[in-house]
Amino acid sequence: MPIDHIGIEWGPFGVRLARVEASLGSVEFASYEAHSLKAPVEVPASPPPEGAAPAAEAAPPPPPANGGTPPAAAAEELPPDPNAPVFTPEDMTRQATLAEIVRTGAFQGRFSAIALPSPAVTTRIFQFPFTSKKKIDLVLEPEFEGVTPFEAQGFILDHVPLDQADGGARHLAFGCERKHIAHELTLARGAGIEPRILGVAGATLAALPLFVGEPPAPVPSETPAEGEAPPPAESPAPSSGAATEPVRKKYTASRFNLEAAPCAALLYISEAEASLLVLRHGKPWLLHGSGAGLPVLWGQGTPTLRARVLGKELRRVLTGFESNFGEGPSEIWALGAGVAEAGLLSALQEELGLPVKPARLDPAAVGEKAVAVLEKHPEAALAIALAFQSAREKYVPAPNLRRKDFAFRNQWRDILEPLALPGAILAAVLVFFLINTLLAFGNYRRQLDITRAQLRQLYQDAKGGEPPADPVAALRQELEEKRQRLDVFQTISGVSILNILAELSKSIEKDVTLDFENFRIDSDRVTVNGRTENYESIDKIKGYLQKSPLFKEVDFRDTNPDPSNQKIKFILALTLTTAAEQEEAAGETGEPAGDTPPESEGAPPPDASGIPTEAAPAADLQLPEPPPVEGEPGLLPGEQVPPPAPTAPPVNTSPEPTPPPGTAPPIEPPPNLEQPGRLGEQRRRRPDAEERIKKRKERMRERLKKRYGDDGNAGESGAGGGQ
Repeated sequence: MPIDHIGIEWGPFGVRLARVEASLGSVEFASYEAHSLKAPVEVPASPPPEGAAPAAEAAPPPPPANGGTPPAAAAEELPPDPNAPVFTPEDMTRQATLAEIVRTGAFQGRFSAIALPSPAVTTRIFQFPFTSKKKIDLVLEPEFEGVTPFEAQGFILDHVPLDQADGGARHLAFGCERKHIAHELTLARGAGIEPRILGVAGATLAALPLFVGEPPAPVPSETPAEGEAPPPAESPAPSSGAATEPVRKKYTASRFNLEAAPCAALLYISEAEASLLVLRHGKPWLLHGSGAGLPVLWGQGTPTLRARVLGKELRRVLTGFESNFGEGPSEIWALGAGVAEAGLLSALQEELGLPVKPARLDPAAVGEKAVAVLEKHPEAALAIALAFQSAREKYVPAPNLRRKDFAFRNQWRDILEPLALPGAILAAVLVFFLINTLLAFGNYRRQLDITRAQLRQLYQDAKGGEPPADPVAALRQELEEKRQRLDVFQTISGVSILNILAELSKSIEKDVTLDFENFRIDSDRVTVNGRTENYESIDKIKGYLQKSPLFKEVDFRDTNPDPSNQKIKFILALTLTTAAEQEEAAGETGEPAGDTPPESEGAPPPDASGIPTEAAPAADLQLPEPPPVEGEPGLLPGEQVPPPAPTAPPVNTSPEPTPPPGTAPPIEPPPNLEQPGRLGEQRRRRPDAEERIKKRKERMRERLKKRYGDDGNAGESGAGGGQ
């Protein structure tokens, strides 16, 4: 978004405003306007007529636009201050005119620039053994006091670099008394503006992108004759057609003409002053100001004697400059209101001995509109130059005397300046936090890389081979697979897989030959593929498994003879009883689920007391006599605790020879019931252990009657089945 910059020239003639729009890398001229003074002050040459009021009483100076006390009135009430600015009626009139323009909103959100008259400024060239601008600012005041009869404390100084050589630099210093600067800034603030630039009228013209060559349309008197040699290379005179060169596309390069000229002079003639500015390669080396304005130099259509004197004065200045620096300008370019008076330029040309021509703007830099405005209104030169200086302050060699206590301060600066220190502290803390975070992150990354390398090495040592990209994920996946397989073997539908295998082993009698081919467990279902010798074996196995509380359904399918080996093929499908169903069945019978393990057909029948008797041992097997346990509740005097039923071996799916008949597995001696166990703990823990044992014996008798018939035949059938 472009930013508007306004150049303001104000004086006894009125107020002139030039506005330019500056954006990144370019400056475009926008408008120009002139305003006459609203209440001009007339100073009569003779006494007023009789009975007429004095001019001062008839037209008193208006108060400042900001409502404050006029400085002139304040000066009358307070003791006189030699450094205080003095305001004239003309000053108050200028302020009132500018204040009325400000009230229209013309300056809202825009930067502005004003200029001091050239005669109020003193200039000197200084040679420094260094090029640092900060060092030059420190030593400029004592250097200025050494070459001028003024005290630097009462002056505001600024400097413009000229050239550099051998590690040093030459600068042109501009000095102005504080009272003059305070005078102009007080008037501007009273009108309601805060100028960003306080320049010097003659030196500000260096900000203009000017052509210093011949005009594009040749003038016969100025056109060289045929065969005449072209101008020397030191002072090129490019035409406006040279605007197509790339170097003039940007404003910073549009001053090509002035920067290429070894020496050029600009003569500024306005209603208030006449000043001469000498440039070497576009930088100001000499500024000479005179208080003789256009009304003094030109009167009644002819140049005055003061114009002749000014010409001679400027000629002496140029002669001294040429003797000091070895070169001088070959022609002078005129700017300001005096350009409109051709007779004045001719008179000055006669006295100077050099051609004096109107200066022209570079259309490639400022546009055709600005060129046309300057040709039609030559008095607008200073206002346009101030607007360009405000837009490109860092790139033009022009002074700005808003320094030290007169430095420019806008409202944002007043708001942000108190926050500078806290902001700097906060920024330092944020930078420290960011650096600490980055260092910690780098440390974590290094530790992570080291840990990953160690994990890869451990994986390679444990597993062998090339480790994967993520060994942790590979080990976690393998561990999860093993855990799933372990869960399958630990419990199936709430039933231990070892109990399932034990039930299958108990269902197979010793005289039954059974070959298992496949054994599969899926959640609550068990599938067994196998072969047996006859259908009778299948019926025996099915009958036993149907009585087991572990299986809800027992189904033999596809029982077909196998022609290859004369055996019966079958598929046994078992549906497991869930844990909830087992608990429900235990609640109906009044005993805990799984408290009484299933009994095989070969288990010994109970005796009269309800305790199963000891199985009859084989003839060739001598069993040790178990020691009697006296005082055990529920046992008759002299009765022994029978050994537990032998545990069936796990089912072997591989075909192995069956043990010969008549051999029985070794029977371990009965455990000591005093040892800590489930039954002993319940007896010690519960006071009604005797009653519970009696109920349990009754339930066992009922179950054995259902299974083996009456008590007298149960022992014999159980003994025979066991053998």
